[in-house]
Amino acid sequence: MASTAGAAVPGVEPPRIHPLKEFSMPVVRVSWFEGKDHAQKQKVAADITESIARNTATDPNYIYVIFEDVKPADWAGAGKLFGEPSLTP
Repeated sequence: MASTAGAAVPGVEPPRIHPLKEFSMPVVRVSWFEGKDHAQKQKVAADITESIARNTATDPNYIYVIFEDVKPADWAGAGKLFGEPSLTP
């Protein structure tokens, strides 16, 4: 028996989906000083995911959060590094 999945039905238009909606895959990058533990990152990731899902109707399974832990010596503001350089190579 041949499959009819996805076959057009005469007189019935398929639902219109915004072309980008089905490919929505938000990626949020959080850059902060190193030192946050797993539980802190988990809470922040859950909060960010919930907010994006609620405000954009994006499926939470397609929302990604990437944490970038930065050493204070590698981050500058107002032209000055926040930390001291590391003594280990």
